[in-house]
Amino acid sequence: AFENAASAASDGPAADPASFPDLIREIESLAAHAHPRVAFLASLRLVALGHSRLAQTLVNRLPEASESERRQIVHALSSISTPAARNANIALLADSAERIRYQAAGNLIDNFSDDGFADLVDELLRPGSPLRASDISFGYRTRNLPASTLQRQGRRLIDSDSPRLQALGILLAVSTAQDRILDSVDPFLQSDNPYVRAAALRAAARDPARFEQALPDALRHPSPVVRSAIAQAFIASSSSEEISISPDESVSLTLQSD
Repeated sequence: AFENAASAASDGPAADPASFPDLIREIESLAAHAHPRVAFLASLRLVALGHSRLAQTLVNRLPEASESERRQIVHALSSISTPAARNANIALLADSAERIRYQAAGNLIDNFSDDGFADLVDELLRPGSPLRASDISFGYRTRNLPASTLQRQGRRLIDSDSPRLQALGILLAVSTAQDRILDSVDPFLQSDNPYVRAAALRAAARDPARFEQALPDALRHPSPVVRSAIAQAFIASSSSEEISISPDESVSLTLQSD
């Protein structure tokens, strides 16, 4: 009964521990139980309630945890911002399960802000990483981050050797609407990779003159990805005198290259 209750509770909103002192004391005693499964579930629930000192207990279990247990752990860590929780979320960015990677990415940005976002980029740049843009929902997740952070991390991705990451970096960097960032996009308007060129076109759409200059070559491009980027830029500009780009909308462009 306790296992069922704790498993269900780990996916729900955290209750206020102060409202249930007797129950909390009972769960704390179970966290030291000799049976590993009982101790795990008790620790899981306490961490979800904000008991950060037990986060390391969950971290220690990760190497032997099943996918279901890892999913419970990453959800419990959503309320914890300790170094142990950060390290666990970084490790879970490389998990084999997409849902777990997605939650770990959210934990890092929500709880560790700029540093957490840098951790995400580190993992994206790591050779062989399973992490993809589609695991993260960059446009949604990064909307509250400072422009300086988006520019800095976007620049790191642009400087990578991966066309997929270059495309993502362009979209991130130009979401801050800085003219000097737009200038750095110009070379990518002639990229041989359709995803990189499409991202550059969406970025250039912030500047009507820049976009119009790139338009003739883009219209002759054989790739439907590039032509789609042109259409999206025009759609985005239909309600404004200037062509604009939305990070939430534009990030979908990079997902096709995953």
